[in-house]
Amino acid sequence: MLSNAQKILIKAKRILAENAGRDGNFYNNKKYVRMAGKTAWEGVMIGLSEGLKIEKESRLKVYQRILTQSPFYLNLFNNAYETL
Repeated sequence: MLSNAQKILIKAKRILAENAGRDGNFYNNKKYVRMAGKTAWEGVMIGLSEGLKIEKESRLKVYQRILTQSPFYLNLFNNAYETL
């Protein structure tokens, strides 16, 4: 069974595949590339929330605390941010 985060990431891939108009290694329509990136980032954030089992209301404080205490998670978070 797919998690909500996985479903959102699949949706982001679908946005690129169906709407962005690929030309070789590049996409032609920046509107849909931007939309897919935002959708993928939403999936990352939801996956982080699900993995850490935190409520929506307290996400920001929990993210700040965990990421500043753990270089491993901070590195993963920064890599996802840079990639998307």
